[in-house]
Amino acid sequence: MDEKLNVEQHNTQCYAGVARTAIKIGDIRRGFTIANDLSEKHLIIDIAGVCESLKQWTEAAKLYQKGGLVEKAATIYIQMGMFEEAAPLIDQITSPSILCMVAKAKEAEKNYREAEKAFEKANDFENIIRLNLDHLDNPDKAKHIFRTKSQLPQCALMIAQFCETKGAKKEAIEFLVLGGKREEAFVIAQSHQEMDEYAKIILQIDERNTEEHLKIAQFYEGKSMWGKAAKHYEKCEQYSKALKLYMSEGENMIPDMIEMVSKVKMEALTHELVDYLMGESDNIPKEPQWTFKLYRAIGNVTQAVKIAVNIAQ
Repeated sequence: MDEKLNVEQHNTQCYAGVARTAIKIGDIRRGFTIANDLSEKHLIIDIAGVCESLKQWTEAAKLYQKGGLVEKAATIYIQMGMFEEAAPLIDQITSPSILCMVAKAKEAEKNYREAEKAFEKANDFENIIRLNLDHLDNPDKAKHIFRTKSQLPQCALMIAQFCETKGAKKEAIEFLVLGGKREEAFVIAQSHQEMDEYAKIILQIDERNTEEHLKIAQFYEGKSMWGKAAKHYEKCEQYSKALKLYMSEGENMIPDMIEMVSKVKMEALTHELVDYLMGESDNIPKEPQWTFKLYRAIGNVTQAVKIAVNIAQ
């Protein structure tokens, strides 16, 4: 039994040798036919390597496929443009680089849905975003992929450019900021009256950036939008200027004044706000409840109690 097995193995090795030799001397058909009849995978793969070295791509790919090297076979098929032969193998491919080759081949054929599937399997989020913007007309999916999967600056800038071409200035500002192009975003916000959007995004992602808040504050101040300017002067720690602008905006900003003064605990600011509330600065005394709330907020219990008693009386 063992002798018979040894003979079979010997014969198989001989056939493999004949196949390799035939291919090397140019008898490709004969060598391929012999190799294709073999069942030993390592021999088949070895012969496939000979075919590949001699640039006999089709034979190499078919033998790699028969030998179980599916991704190797698929790579050769794709490189040769033999997409029909590669198609049955795609579900077995896990290599991101090969899947991206498949996707790009599908994209070249304008088969964008299949290209997207291959990019998704490869986790190539940048190309998924690009396809959905440029070819699939699905910007919502592109934005969702960006926010949940891949917040790369180049992806943000692709979306920003798309939004600009569609006239969606608010979203363009958001994605320009996320893509690191704040100056461009600020220019759009200035020229299209969308500074509120720019300010909102800065507050969300970079609240402590005093340089940004100063730019925003100066813009609002130039537009005589005192309350909004005051909020951003407060963010860049210019508290005295912020308080004066809050006062310029009017009594509706008193809660903001009290919150700021109680937070920073600067005696000069407290006195200035008390004078404003008592009517010393503009001859218009404000409701006593505001002075009570100020003293309570800064922790001056004695004064708060006195005012509470006066209000009650």
